[in-house]
Amino acid sequence: MAAKTGASPALDLPVVGNDVVDLDQPRCAGKAEDTRFVERVFTAFERDCIMEAPDPDRALWRRWAAKEAAYKVVTKLLGSPPVFVHAAFAVGIDPDGSRGTVAYREFTVPFTLHEGSDHLHTIAVHAGGRNKNYRVVAGMEGADASPPLDALRRRFTPAERAFIHGVPSALARLAARRDMAAALAVSQDDILILAADGPPGRVPPVVRIDGDLGQVDLSLSHDGRYVAWAFLFGLGSGAF
Repeated sequence: MAAKTGASPALDLPVVGNDVVDLDQPRCAGKAEDTRFVERVFTAFERDCIMEAPDPDRALWRRWAAKEAAYKVVTKLLGSPPVFVHAAFAVGIDPDGSRGTVAYREFTVPFTLHEGSDHLHTIAVHAGGRNKNYRVVAGMEGADASPPLDALRRRFTPAERAFIHGVPSALARLAARRDMAAALAVSQDDILILAADGPPGRVPPVVRIDGDLGQVDLSLSHDGRYVAWAFLFGLGSGAF
């Protein structure tokens, strides 16, 4: 059974979303030349920015990752996933290329962009209004060499296994659990990563620490050879 997060939207709480793109995936090369895709996913302004960039493909995936990360944030703010019309999430990137914002309806979601030669990792955070005294922890690692899925699933409780649909999903959860335990000074055995109600693949993970909800907000992502995670938690009391 999926974990319950409550019916009211968390508009006044800080929430996080993240997305990783493996640029060495075959689908990434030459995507800026896919006219139908570009016109469906990006606004006219975004299309101009992509086509005028020195590396149009990288420029395209930067905006794609920002939209995906912001969608995860907006899903939490609304309390359920909206219909994902990519072009409705308008991306603006600062001149230095390391940060920007995504505008969707009444929301403006800031993000930071971390790049390597073969990957992009975007982290989006909506600060909320109740508690801005929080810390964000994010990471990314390779997923191309790992134990088989059955061996990975044994490292989770039966309740958690219901939300694990492949090796990358398991690896992202294990890495996030490891970093959460270190950041919060708790045992990994006290952390459960479940999921909210809703359609598979479009609902956020839900974290229970020693049986309690609300101490951590988590986002998971995977693509190609990489898994990524980002979470935030309140400082001081340790909870929102």
